[in-house]
Amino acid sequence: MNNRSIKKEIIKFIAVVAIALLIELLVFNFSQVSMLLNSHLSKNACYSLKDMKQVNWENYNDRIISDPDPMLILSGINNEVRVAEIRLEADEPLKSMTVFYTNSQDELFSDKGMIKANAQQGVFLVSLNKFVKDLRIDVTENAGLVLHNMTIIINPVKLNISFSRIITVVLIYLSTILLFKLQKSPDYHMYSKKEDN
Repeated sequence: MNNRSIKKEIIKFIAVVAIALLIELLVFNFSQVSMLLNSHLSKNACYSLKDMKQVNWENYNDRIISDPDPMLILSGINNEVRVAEIRLEADEPLKSMTVFYTNSQDELFSDKGMIKANAQQGVFLVSLNKFVKDLRIDVTENAGLVLHNMTIIINPVKLNISFSRIITVVLIYLSTILLFKLQKSPDYHMYSKKEDN
Protein backbone atom coordinates (compact mmCIF):
# COMPACT_ATOMS: atom_id res chain seq x y z
CA MET A 1 0.00 0.00 0.00
CA ASN A 2 1.28 3.42 -0.86
CA ASN A 3 0.88 6.59 1.23
CA ARG A 4 -2.12 7.83 -0.75
CA SER A 5 -4.14 4.64 -0.15
CA ILE A 6 -3.19 4.63 3.56
CA LYS A 7 -4.41 8.23 3.92
CA LYS A 8 -7.61 7.30 2.08
CA GLU A 9 -8.25 4.38 4.48
CA ILE A 10 -7.57 6.59 7.52
CA ILE A 11 -10.04 9.21 6.24
CA LYS A 12 -12.66 6.47 5.68
CA PHE A 13 -12.09 5.14 9.20
CA ILE A 14 -12.46 8.63 10.74
CA ALA A 15 -15.65 9.16 8.70
CA VAL A 16 -17.08 5.86 9.98
CA VAL A 17 -16.30 6.81 13.61
CA ALA A 18 -17.94 10.21 13.04
CA ILE A 19 -21.03 8.56 11.54
CA ALA A 20 -21.20 6.11 14.46
CA LEU A 21 -21.03 9.03 16.90
CA LEU A 22 -23.80 10.86 15.00
CA ILE A 23 -25.97 7.73 15.12
CA GLU A 24 -25.33 7.51 18.86
CA LEU A 25 -26.35 11.14 19.41
CA LEU A 26 -29.29 11.41 17.01
CA VAL A 27 -30.87 7.99 17.47
CA PHE A 28 -30.10 6.83 21.00
CA ASN A 29 -29.96 10.31 22.62
CA PHE A 30 -32.47 12.19 20.48
CA SER A 31 -34.66 13.50 23.32
CA GLN A 32 -31.61 14.66 25.28
CA VAL A 33 -30.05 16.39 22.26
CA SER A 34 -33.36 18.09 21.38
CA MET A 35 -33.63 19.36 24.97
CA LEU A 36 -30.04 20.53 24.87
CA LEU A 37 -30.60 22.47 21.64
CA ASN A 38 -33.83 24.13 22.85
CA SER A 39 -32.70 27.61 23.95
CA HIS A 40 -36.08 28.47 25.55
CA LEU A 41 -35.94 25.52 27.94
CA SER A 42 -34.34 25.75 31.36
CA LYS A 43 -32.02 22.77 31.73
CA ASN A 44 -30.53 21.07 34.79
CA ALA A 45 -32.18 23.55 37.19
CA CYS A 46 -31.43 22.06 40.61
CA TYR A 47 -33.43 22.67 43.81
CA SER A 48 -32.94 21.29 47.33
CA LEU A 49 -35.00 21.21 50.53
CA LYS A 50 -33.82 24.74 51.35
CA ASP A 51 -35.65 26.02 48.25
CA MET A 52 -38.98 24.42 49.24
CA LYS A 53 -41.71 25.49 51.58
CA GLN A 54 -42.21 22.73 54.15
CA VAL A 55 -45.82 22.23 55.24
CA ASN A 56 -46.47 19.79 58.14
CA TRP A 57 -42.79 18.99 58.69
CA GLU A 58 -40.74 19.36 61.90
CA ASN A 59 -37.08 20.42 61.70
CA TYR A 60 -34.54 18.41 63.71
CA ASN A 61 -30.92 19.45 63.11
CA ASP A 62 -29.98 18.22 59.62
CA ARG A 63 -33.25 16.42 58.86
CA ILE A 64 -36.99 16.93 58.79
CA ILE A 65 -39.69 14.61 60.16
CA SER A 66 -43.17 14.48 58.72
CA ASP A 67 -46.39 15.27 60.57
CA PRO A 68 -49.66 13.91 59.12
CA ASP A 69 -50.26 15.02 55.50
CA PRO A 70 -46.84 16.61 54.82
CA MET A 71 -46.15 18.67 51.68
CA LEU A 72 -43.08 20.15 50.04
CA ILE A 73 -43.84 23.10 47.76
CA LEU A 74 -41.44 24.47 45.16
CA SER A 75 -42.69 27.84 43.94
CA GLY A 76 -41.65 30.04 41.04
CA ILE A 77 -40.48 27.50 38.48
CA ASN A 78 -42.33 29.36 35.68
CA ASN A 79 -40.93 27.26 32.85
CA GLU A 80 -41.74 24.39 30.55
CA VAL A 81 -40.97 21.19 32.41
CA ARG A 82 -40.53 18.08 30.32
CA VAL A 83 -39.14 15.95 33.13
CA ALA A 84 -38.57 16.48 36.83
CA GLU A 85 -36.06 14.16 38.48
CA ILE A 86 -36.62 13.79 42.21
CA ARG A 87 -34.00 12.19 44.48
CA LEU A 88 -34.66 11.51 48.15
CA GLU A 89 -32.47 10.68 51.11
CA ALA A 90 -34.85 9.16 53.64
CA ASP A 91 -34.53 6.63 56.46
CA GLU A 92 -36.88 4.27 54.65
CA PRO A 93 -37.01 3.71 50.87
CA LEU A 94 -40.08 5.12 49.15
CA LYS A 95 -41.72 3.40 46.20
CA SER A 96 -44.20 6.08 45.16
CA MET A 97 -45.20 9.68 45.71
CA THR A 98 -47.78 12.15 44.44
CA VAL A 99 -46.72 15.27 42.54
CA PHE A 100 -49.06 18.20 41.96
CA TYR A 101 -48.38 21.12 39.61
CA THR A 102 -49.94 24.44 38.73
CA ASN A 103 -49.64 26.24 35.42
CA SER A 104 -50.55 29.77 34.33
CA GLN A 105 -54.31 29.03 34.43
CA ASP A 106 -54.49 27.05 37.68
CA GLU A 107 -53.66 29.02 40.78
CA LEU A 108 -54.31 26.21 43.29
CA PHE A 109 -53.12 22.62 43.43
CA SER A 110 -55.86 20.17 42.44
CA ASP A 111 -56.42 16.64 41.16
CA LYS A 112 -56.43 18.09 37.64
CA GLY A 113 -52.68 18.64 37.93
CA MET A 114 -51.73 15.45 39.75
CA ILE A 115 -49.27 12.71 38.80
CA LYS A 116 -48.43 9.52 40.67
CA ALA A 117 -44.69 8.85 40.43
CA ASN A 118 -42.97 5.52 41.05
CA ALA A 119 -39.32 5.06 41.96
CA GLN A 120 -36.98 3.66 39.34
CA GLN A 121 -33.71 2.61 40.99
CA GLY A 122 -34.28 5.08 43.81
CA VAL A 123 -35.07 8.02 41.50
CA PHE A 124 -38.50 9.43 40.70
CA LEU A 125 -38.82 10.63 37.08
CA VAL A 126 -41.95 12.72 36.59
CA SER A 127 -42.82 13.36 32.95
CA LEU A 128 -44.86 16.57 32.65
CA ASN A 129 -44.31 18.15 29.19
CA LYS A 130 -46.17 21.27 30.36
CA PHE A 131 -45.58 24.81 31.49
CA VAL A 132 -45.26 24.61 35.28
CA LYS A 133 -45.57 27.46 37.72
CA ASP A 134 -45.30 25.58 41.04
CA LEU A 135 -44.76 21.98 42.20
CA ARG A 136 -46.06 20.26 45.29
CA ILE A 137 -44.60 16.93 46.35
CA ASP A 138 -46.53 14.69 48.72
CA VAL A 139 -43.88 12.19 49.74
CA THR A 140 -46.17 10.38 52.18
CA GLU A 141 -49.53 10.75 53.93
CA ASN A 142 -48.19 9.50 57.26
CA ALA A 143 -46.30 11.02 60.15
CA GLY A 144 -42.82 9.93 61.13
CA LEU A 145 -40.96 9.87 57.82
CA VAL A 146 -37.40 11.09 58.35
CA LEU A 147 -36.08 13.02 55.35
CA HIS A 148 -32.42 14.04 55.23
CA ASN A 149 -32.36 15.67 51.82
CA MET A 150 -34.32 16.01 48.61
CA THR A 151 -33.14 17.22 45.23
CA ILE A 152 -35.31 18.16 42.27
CA ILE A 153 -33.68 18.60 38.88
CA ILE A 154 -35.88 20.26 36.27
CA ASN A 155 -35.23 19.04 32.71
CA PRO A 156 -32.12 16.98 33.46
CA VAL A 157 -29.92 16.59 30.40
CA LYS A 158 -27.69 13.52 30.48
CA LEU A 159 -26.17 12.18 27.30
CA ASN A 160 -25.91 8.41 27.49
CA ILE A 161 -23.12 7.67 25.03
CA SER A 162 -22.36 3.98 24.69
CA PHE A 163 -18.88 3.32 23.41
CA SER A 164 -19.82 -0.31 22.85
CA ARG A 165 -22.42 0.75 20.24
CA ILE A 166 -19.86 3.01 18.54
CA ILE A 167 -17.29 0.19 18.50
CA THR A 168 -19.94 -2.19 17.12
CA VAL A 169 -20.65 0.12 14.18
CA VAL A 170 -16.92 0.46 13.47
CA LEU A 171 -16.43 -3.32 13.68
CA ILE A 172 -19.34 -3.92 11.29
CA TYR A 173 -17.73 -1.53 8.84
CA LEU A 174 -14.29 -3.14 9.18
CA SER A 175 -15.66 -6.67 8.81
CA THR A 176 -17.63 -5.64 5.71
CA ILE A 177 -14.51 -4.12 4.14
CA LEU A 178 -12.53 -7.26 4.99
CA LEU A 179 -15.17 -9.53 3.44
CA PHE A 180 -15.20 -7.51 0.22
CA LYS A 181 -11.40 -7.64 0.03
CA LEU A 182 -11.39 -11.40 0.54
CA GLN A 183 -14.07 -12.00 -2.05
CA LYS A 184 -12.76 -13.11 -5.43
CA SER A 185 -14.61 -12.53 -8.64
CA PRO A 186 -15.87 -15.79 -10.18
CA ASP A 187 -13.87 -17.32 -13.00
CA TYR A 188 -16.17 -18.52 -15.81
CA HIS A 189 -13.33 -19.79 -18.01
CA MET A 190 -14.50 -17.64 -20.91
CA TYR A 191 -11.00 -16.44 -21.78
CA SER A 192 -9.46 -19.88 -21.80
CA LYS A 193 -11.73 -21.08 -24.64
CA LYS A 194 -10.73 -18.19 -26.85
CA GLU A 195 -7.08 -18.88 -26.21
CA ASP A 196 -7.54 -22.55 -27.16
CA ASN A 197 -8.92 -21.58 -30.60
